[in-house]
Amino acid sequence: MTGSSRHPEAIGREILAPGSPELRALLERRPARMLRDVAICWSLITGSLALVATRPALWSFAVAFVVIGNCQYALSILTHEGNHASLFRRRSLNDAFCLWVLCAPLGVDFDGERHNHLEHHRLFATPDDPDRYLYQLADKNGRARLLLFLTGLTSLPHILAKSRRKRPAAADGRPLPGPLSRGRRPTLIAQIVIALVFAWILPLGAYVALWLAPLYVMAFVPHKIRMLCEHAQLVLPDEAADGQRLLTFRPSLLERQLISPLGLSYHAEHHLFPSVPYHALPGVARLVKGNPAVEERRSYLGFVVRCWRRMPLSVSAGSA
Repeated sequence: MTGSSRHPEAIGREILAPGSPELRALLERRPARMLRDVAICWSLITGSLALVATRPALWSFAVAFVVIGNCQYALSILTHEGNHASLFRRRSLNDAFCLWVLCAPLGVDFDGERHNHLEHHRLFATPDDPDRYLYQLADKNGRARLLLFLTGLTSLPHILAKSRRKRPAAADGRPLPGPLSRGRRPTLIAQIVIALVFAWILPLGAYVALWLAPLYVMAFVPHKIRMLCEHAQLVLPDEAADGQRLLTFRPSLLERQLISPLGLSYHAEHHLFPSVPYHALPGVARLVKGNPAVEERRSYLGFVVRCWRRMPLSVSAGSA
């Protein structure tokens, strides 16, 4: 097994020197491309609701559930881009757009999630990584426990704990806005508006059935599964695998659409160059291909099946 104990961004600086023309080209924001992708998502969501409203049937509900949920997931990927200020050149515009257009409709706490995600990058593959619970295997070492994780239910206590933590300080040391200010008020406003729109055009309960439920099944759960697949190794103790967690995927079209839309399958590339926008990651992949620090996998489902077959894992000799 190849890998490296060095921080991914240090490896990235060896691949492309900071300030190099090639890196500057990759870092270029393309707001028009991003806005096109956002418009496609919201158009598909609107069209799905119109389909159910005009052709109410089980098949139209099923189509709308999948399409809406997958579009919600794609929009959540763009909130991830907003965490890295990759949407617009102006930071204030990046943050306002991410907060109101992307995060609030999905119920994402922009400030808290940005802090958590940047800490994930800073503390990647260490015991202090705030997302380590998603890819460590000590608490999933058994088929029943793995299956429970795959439902997303075991992640809910971690999400709740994050929401109760003291909010992080801003870059200038000031505390970030409180729970009902910048982080939560836009979410409350957006959810009220969305619920009213649903109540206006669809039967009672449609907001839960066609907005909240798809958000969980088609966005929240795939996100947790993807995080497991893109950092986990079938090794115990977990610390023994920390030098081999830089992983990237080349999945099928279906897996890419359902589990890693908008280029997130290029995940090692993202950790090597976290400020490179999603649309430029294929260019990074050409530079990274064959690098011994990066492991390439073909299928998310294939890795989950391998996990299932190998459970329970035994602790490596001499590591207990």
